[in-house]
Amino acid sequence: NKITTLDFKLIPETADSHIIDGDENYEESGVLKVDTVTLNEEIKRLKLNNMRIKLLKLEAEGAELNVLEGCLEFLKNIEFITADVSFEKKDGSSSLPEVTNLLYENNFEIIDVSASRYVLLFRNRELI
Repeated sequence: NKITTLDFKLIPETADSHIIDGDENYEESGVLKVDTVTLNEEIKRLKLNNMRIKLLKLEAEGAELNVLEGCLEFLKNIEFITADVSFEKKDGSSSLPEVTNLLYENNFEIIDVSASRYVLLFRNRELI
């Protein structure tokens, strides 16, 4: 397994702790070193390669695309993906276009959108 150590920046006042660079308007209260692996690597390690996954919930503080890129090999096994694509990227933008495009390219479609937040529910057209 390829393990990468990253800095996890703690921002408890707003619950916006993150690994990727986030909003510089908030002062970090600390940094933790965390070991990370991609979902591709973890699924292989657990020998779940052929298992069908009902739901992947993405709430990655602007790094949703990074998470999806780290599980491209197994997207075909996932029935549903819910993604919080709020305006949480460093530049204040949303990951909505990139996430939607990547999922459309991998046979997913939007089946629901939260009225109060930028949370989308995608369905794998090949599994349902």
